[in-house]
Order: sequence, then C-alpha cells, then structure tokens
Amino acid sequence: MKKFIISLIVVVIIFLAIRYATKTAVITPSPSPSVDLSNTYIGSGFTIQLPLLATSTASTSEAYTVLATHTYQASPIKIIPGVRFTVPSSIATGTNLSSDTYISVETLPAALTSTATSSCSADMFFDGVHKTIEQTINGVDYSVASSSGAGAGNRYEETVYALPSTQPCRGVRYLIHYGVLQNYPEGTVQEFDKAKLITEFDAIRDTVKVGL
Repeated sequence: MKKFIISLIVVVIIFLAIRYATKTAVITPSPSPSVDLSNTYIGSGFTIQLPLLATSTASTSEAYTVLATHTYQASPIKIIPGVRFTVPSSIATGTNLSSDTYISVETLPAALTSTATSSCSADMFFDGVHKTIEQTINGVDYSVASSSGAGAGNRYEETVYALPSTQPCRGVRYLIHYGVLQNYPEGTVQEFDKAKLITEFDAIRDTVKVGL
C-alpha cells in the first residue's frame, strides 16, 4: 500500500512539473527583432538614431534621407514643422510601398495650442478630433493617435506618438503611404512587409531624446 501511495505521489509530481514547464514555455515572449541603429542625427533640441543616414558612407538606396525643413500640413491654417526621415528607396523598390513613406520628429508651435501650458497630446498633431490613448513603452509615456485616408488607389496610415512632458509639444509621426496591391499588373510588385517596417520605426522612435 505504501509503495502504491509513493508511486502515485511521484506520478502526480511528474505530471505537475511537465504541466508547469509547458505552461511557462507558452507564456514566455520571444525576443523582439533587433534593429541596428548606428547613425545619430542631432536636431534642434533632440537626437534620434537611425540604421543609416544619407550623409554616411552607405549607398543612397540603403539610407534614410533627411529633410530638416519638413512641414506637416494638418489643415490650411495648421502647419507643423519638424525633421523628416524618408525610408531608403531599397525598402520600397519592387513593392507597393511608396518611396515618400517616412518617420518624423515634429514640434507643435505654441500658437497652435490653446494655452501656453496645454498638455501635449497626439490629437493636436492632426486636424479635427481623433481618439487618443495613453501608452507607456519601454518606460516612456506617450499620447498616441492614428489616422488613415484613401484616394485614387492610394492608402495613407499615420500614427503620432506625442511626448506629454515636453514643452514645446513634440511628437514622432509615422506616415506610411502605399498603393492598393490589386491595382498593379499581376506579378509586377510584391506586398511590402508592413510588420517589419513598423518594427523598424518603433526602434527608431525609442531612441528619440528631447530637451538637449
């Protein structure tokens, strides 16, 4: 009888150990893809790191192109200045992604806020009312809002990550422009890797430091 009870206990312990190990393996997240951010751009009051810049020794097709005089026109009277980093042409070539896709760091002029002490919110970087959520990513607090548009076979997807603690208000904008795949002759282009592009933009956004 004692041998039976001992055997039963051993079986139960083994079963629980296997179940725990399996459960742990399921909930353990896989590591995020790494992005090599080897170039630093120093802007007015901020720095950002990118894989390659057009000013480096890399070929132009592999580097992000900088436009220091970037402006985003949210409306005829709402123009937001910043610095734009347009994706390398190699990312778009042969796909339905447009070569004018970019990530930018923008500064909301005080004249576009209701008061000098207004909270920095992502919806302020768009025209009209947009749903805003609060997110903390890698220890940084963001106000996040998105917008999408369509026209003549084109699609536009935008997301702004505003930094609530900044004054003046700063935000990081993703603008992804692509064509409807079905509008291209069959076999001429491939669908761009949206998940990979956003992963790269996220990694770049995480390097932004302001107030420098």
